[in-house]
Amino acid sequence: MKNIIILLILILSQYTYSQKSYFGFTFAGSNPIAGLSYEKTLFKNTIGLSAGVGFLSASTGFKIYPIKFEKSSVYIGGSHYIVFNPEMMGWKNYIPIGISKDFERTRMTIDVGPKIEWWDRKPYTSLNFGIGFYILN
Repeated sequence: MKNIIILLILILSQYTYSQKSYFGFTFAGSNPIAGLSYEKTLFKNTIGLSAGVGFLSASTGFKIYPIKFEKSSVYIGGSHYIVFNPEMMGWKNYIPIGISKDFERTRMTIDVGPKIEWWDRKPYTSLNFGIGFYILN
């Protein structure tokens, strides 16, 4: 049993060892107007966890990268954010499907997907679009 636990720890440490951190600027997408975002990728860049602060907003989210090419990948994710502007106040969810292109020290993302919000106890869905520029930390 002890050997199995040690083997599992070694396998998981190999996957978490190849993690990357990105800090960047996002326009629309998970931040409704514009904002700063931080993303940490885990498990050989298969899963990404993110947090952001935007113009009168804050967000958290995740991305799953199921399809990878040499320097680019396709992802699907989820983002949950709150807006503090009185005209747009409330919790919103964004489900992006996008493409990520990695350069030597930067990353660019473009995504599109439904934005779901609850306003006056009625669900409201609209199409959303996001662009991100990130720098590798």
